Amino acid sequence: NLTASVGLTDTNRTQAVAWVDFNKDGFLDLTYGRFNQNYQLQKNLGNSNNWLAFQLLGGISINKDAIGTKIQVDDGNGLVQLRELRAGESRGSNNQHLLHFGLGSTQTVNITVTWPDGLIQTLENISSNQYHLLVYPPYDMIFKNTFEIET
Repeated sequence: NLTASVGLTDTNRTQAVAWVDFNKDGFLDLTYGRFNQNYQLQKNLGNSNNWLAFQLLGGISINKDAIGTKIQVDDGNGLVQLRELRAGESRGSNNQHLLHFGLGSTQTVNITVTWPDGLIQTLENISSNQYHLLVYPPYDMIFKNTFEIET
């Protein structure tokens, strides 16, 4: 049990737990609460590891929050991570709508985004320690085959 060693000395039961990066430093902080009591915030003091996070925005044929979108991060050295944006994680709480990846010492990764309708997007050489906003569908795809400008 590492609870006390990471600064969580309160061992009372909780009803709601969620992850949020409240100070946008790239390290997920923990919020928790109990019935009829205030919520608590435990700040993550971080470390030297790299990270990457994605906020998603839905579009025309999927829900506006892009719930159900999956992102796969590949570090090119055999480590592959997968996250899915979900709604509702715990009674009385919800994690921040953000897909966060811990990368250790890795500085660049390739990502594959699978949107809820099956559209797949691949992005290469994404630098670590950044937040990215991914919008569906990519704006360059909306009109690419729809309109042609005559010259």
